[in-house]
Amino acid sequence: MNVESLTLVAADVDGVNAALPGLELDFSRTDRGVGNTNFRSWHHSGVSIHHATVGFSMVGQGVISNSTLAMVTPLRAAAIPTRWEGEEAHEGEYNIYGPGVGHYAVNSAGSELSIVCADIRALEATAETLGRELADLDGRRVTRQGPPKAIFSAVFTELDDGGDGAQVLRQIVNAVSATSRDNSSRRGIRSTEIVGRVNDHLEASGAWFPPIVDLCIAAAVSERRLRSAFIDCYDMPPSRYLRSRALSSAHQILRQRSPERDSVSTIALAHGFRHLSNFALYYRQTYGSAPSETFRAKAPIVG
Repeated sequence: MNVESLTLVAADVDGVNAALPGLELDFSRTDRGVGNTNFRSWHHSGVSIHHATVGFSMVGQGVISNSTLAMVTPLRAAAIPTRWEGEEAHEGEYNIYGPGVGHYAVNSAGSELSIVCADIRALEATAETLGRELADLDGRRVTRQGPPKAIFSAVFTELDDGGDGAQVLRQIVNAVSATSRDNSSRRGIRSTEIVGRVNDHLEASGAWFPPIVDLCIAAAVSERRLRSAFIDCYDMPPSRYLRSRALSSAHQILRQRSPERDSVSTIALAHGFRHLSNFALYYRQTYGSAPSETFRAKAPIVG
């Protein structure tokens, strides 16, 4: 069994961009936070468990790999509700994602969650052995009520005891093949498609603050539906999402650039902020310091 740990210090990061076994994460930080965000991962016999305690709020997306099935569970609620796929995440339920599905989330500071990723071929083989049938989760998410903490406890015990992973796969098959509530036609799922189109457009255009009408055209929806989609997925309107996205990139560049070559104003303007005073206000609200302080600080050593 391989065990990996990662601590993200609030003062040093803009969010989370990482490739984990079975899962890719791309999240932007949205507040100053109350502490550090910690990840711990266990890997064994085609199964990976990722446990996270969230020390600063983040919005973004996780994408399940094409050969993986994932179970995502809120283990501890936060004062500000965590929202997954536009719905409030509750203790006592778990979400199952099929291969290739995106998981849009607003993870609030103070929350705790676990993600189990398992190789889909190994699960299918286990299901056949048990005489069970896995639900067809192609491109879909399913939410289940149940004792997720008990499931994860059994998984952790199996890994800690040096088991061969067979019991882990059986636990997951039993959870996945249980009676389900299908979310494929719910508003939150449709909203993820709209937000996905907008993010694709933003990446392709390179624009930080495009006109809202451009985003409506890219997503083929009305402005009202566009707004509701972002509220569903990120718990914020498109304008605030665009601002958070631009601030995150600007913060990263401010930490890396040299005062001899650049200035705060040029970086702010390059990220679509026309008024430096507004940029400084939003920046301080998010990161707890002025952009000039970040700019003058010694860049972190990476290696």
